[in-house]
Amino acid sequence: MLLYSKYHAALVVLLTWLAGLFVDRSVPYFPIEISRTGAGPVSNQVFKWGALSIIASLWWENKIQWPSVHLVESPILVWACIVVAAWFPDETHFFIHAVAVCAMVACVVFNVVLVGDMQRRLPIVLCAVGLEGTAILIKGFVVLFTEFDNSLFDFWIYWKAIFNVGGLRDEIVLHSMNIMFKGVDYAIVPQLTVPVLRVTGVMQWIAFYLMMCLY
Repeated sequence: MLLYSKYHAALVVLLTWLAGLFVDRSVPYFPIEISRTGAGPVSNQVFKWGALSIIASLWWENKIQWPSVHLVESPILVWACIVVAAWFPDETHFFIHAVAVCAMVACVVFNVVLVGDMQRRLPIVLCAVGLEGTAILIKGFVVLFTEFDNSLFDFWIYWKAIFNVGGLRDEIVLHSMNIMFKGVDYAIVPQLTVPVLRVTGVMQWIAFYLMMCLY
């Protein structure tokens, strides 16, 4: 059971929030996803180096174990994914950031399935993955139908969004990132869109907390 490493990670997140909100003033709304609060010049440095420094707490708690037979049950893989996500923000390195987040989730799932006590831990990881996936779908949903004013009953729109027909999915991602990185002025109907995006930010926090509880 990790203790100091969790406190360390929570401190990094808190300091990133404070830097983004009160130093950089780069956060367009709050609550928001963790990586978005680290998008400013100071908050980004806090997030990057703070994530990297968690290795010290992992070492202190003797969680850096080699050879690879112990690697699955060690949180070192999750830490590596967090570091990559912190050092490669999705505004400038979307693909790398997305792969790092997906890899982090996969590491947690593999840990639950392979290490043991799956019956008790699996519902937690499924809830975390479900929350993260639902948050992504909600963001796409609100941009597609509230911001872009498409008909909810036009099933061709769903097909175009899922399979990126005509670049629609790219437009959804770009528009949501403009709101989250550049400000609510980029929202067409901010009074409807921004409250929903705040909810998805909290959903990501809860998902991340649940995944960290498994270690």
